[in-house]
Amino acid sequence: RQRCRVSLGKGLAILQQLREGNAVYFVDADVFFFQHPYESLSVSNPNLDLYVHSDGMQGKGANFGGILAYPSQFTLALFEHIDMTFRKTFEWDQKIFNDWLMEGKNALDRDFVCGDPFDYEYLDVMSHSQTNFCRSILLDVDLTDIDAKTVHATCVEGSSTKRYSLLSIWGSPVKDYYTSKKTVGVEGFQGRTREEWSGVAGSKEAVDSWMRPLAYIALVTQRAIRLDVPVDTMGRNFFHHSQPYRIVSADNLSNLNISVVEPAYWERALTTDGRVPVVKTLNDFDAGRPMTIAELVANINAPGSDTDEITFSLDELMAFNTNWVNFPTYPRSFACAHVGETPEPPCLKVCDGDHF
Repeated sequence: RQRCRVSLGKGLAILQQLREGNAVYFVDADVFFFQHPYESLSVSNPNLDLYVHSDGMQGKGANFGGILAYPSQFTLALFEHIDMTFRKTFEWDQKIFNDWLMEGKNALDRDFVCGDPFDYEYLDVMSHSQTNFCRSILLDVDLTDIDAKTVHATCVEGSSTKRYSLLSIWGSPVKDYYTSKKTVGVEGFQGRTREEWSGVAGSKEAVDSWMRPLAYIALVTQRAIRLDVPVDTMGRNFFHHSQPYRIVSADNLSNLNISVVEPAYWERALTTDGRVPVVKTLNDFDAGRPMTIAELVANINAPGSDTDEITFSLDELMAFNTNWVNFPTYPRSFACAHVGETPEPPCLKVCDGDHF
């Protein structure tokens, strides 16, 4: 039912603007802009009436989540057909869209554009990409090498998980993002064997053993969480189990008013704004008597503290988790519902598995 409302509203909104004589650049809510929406557009033929995001290899179908349409007989006929057909059949709007572009338009006895009546253009799949391409045309591509203009986070469930995954790969184009945050970080992921990795990030219980105290500290100190996972392969395997957005649920954390930043946040803060973080590492900080969680928070929030990141080791956090009495209860695990799993095509198994 939700999908029906979205599909009906999308096609109708575009059609109404075209009828008013307005050009429309429509994108789904999970299309992220890394450059200026209009200035970054680059097309081969600037004289056409329709430009679309590809759903795969060029010429293999359009994705209905990215459309630039100029008012013309061609585009009006297309969106009138989508609106009329959807109301009758409730068929997937993207299928109606592609069926008409590939076949249905040829049955119409209209000369839309002089010389080339049905022409439209796919935007470049590298500059205007989508995460689902990581299973096909981008499988062997290091995503960090791509000059991304827009990225459609299709087949990634949850708005915060979508954002977290793209931040992890490309960072944020908003300069203020790298000047405004303080973090609590966790290190100790580097250099672990597969068996050791499973012990800290292979199950919900393993993740919660260090995330419960970390999430509490982040919440009461109003700091963002940064997982210091390996970043050298960040752009090479989008669905790998070691990706941070496949370990912790950014959407669950967001519901608790806890934010996350990408592993390379401080490296990017340095290159973007010259911000050199003041880091305080808390490992075995009191050998005689372990500090309580309340004392720790008071220490972090001490007046005059200019520390940008408080860093913990996994072992330290797991010790907190084991020894902490009167632990607050949370409605669910901090781990992704599908933590440790290999997601199967086509999508929606990156973290929690729910689209809406």
